Amino acid sequence: FSVALSLQMYSYGAALPFTTYGGFPSPISYGSGFGSFSAPPYSIASTAYSGGLVSFPAASYPQPTAVSPKPKLHYFGIAGRGETARLICAAGELEFEDDAWVPAFEDGGWRQGYQEIGKSYGFPGTMPILVHGDLKLFQHNAVESYLASIAPKFAFLTPAQKAIDLMLCMTKADILGNCESLLFKKIDGEQLLAALDKQFPLLEGLLPEAGFVNGLGFPTCADCAVLVVAKGCMPFQAAMKLAGFDWVGKFPKIERIAAEAAAYPP
Repeated sequence: FSVALSLQMYSYGAALPFTTYGGFPSPISYGSGFGSFSAPPYSIASTAYSGGLVSFPAASYPQPTAVSPKPKLHYFGIAGRGETARLICAAGELEFEDDAWVPAFEDGGWRQGYQEIGKSYGFPGTMPILVHGDLKLFQHNAVESYLASIAPKFAFLTPAQKAIDLMLCMTKADILGNCESLLFKKIDGEQLLAALDKQFPLLEGLLPEAGFVNGLGFPTCADCAVLVVAKGCMPFQAAMKLAGFDWVGKFPKIERIAAEAAAYPP
């Protein structure tokens, strides 16, 4: 999929509005909009991680079906704990309603009022919140996992591929937690540097030398997680910049996966 950003713009296809957020630094340009993914022959990895592919003609393989009603995501207009969920919907061809809390900040802090969203569903006053019919969820890992499970594009992933996706999303969550801690002044820059000096080599080691993480012809949740770590501004790049963590050029697989996921054509 592709991203064209002066702030953080994703075009989620003709059925969804073109929305803008403040989640990535600028200037970044990745092409001509997210759009709907093409439907080449489906490919299923023949091994759990890095083996060959077994391809099936699209005409003879079960086709994804649309999800109705659309899930509704409540989150701030930043990358944070909600952007991976947005990208999962886009990559997975899942139409959703993005109720972005924009602007996220006001008078030097969070713009108030968002707490009432979660509380109205019996949750703490935090986001993201996902509502899909009678289902209500909070906790970003649960939201990401559920959206991936109903995304039409991901309907035919194997259990191993789904587990790898979850592993990379949780690795992203670990990095997120440390970056948030710096911005919320729970740790200092030296502590963040020490954490990232361990986490970035770990993430790099989990990624393949070529192609997307699950060996398919399209990005999945794992690739979305890498993209958010590499390009998400708040809190990822903002915290790294404050701490003086210069990772660009040192982790080529992270950079490659992020660039190829962002540039995936419609």
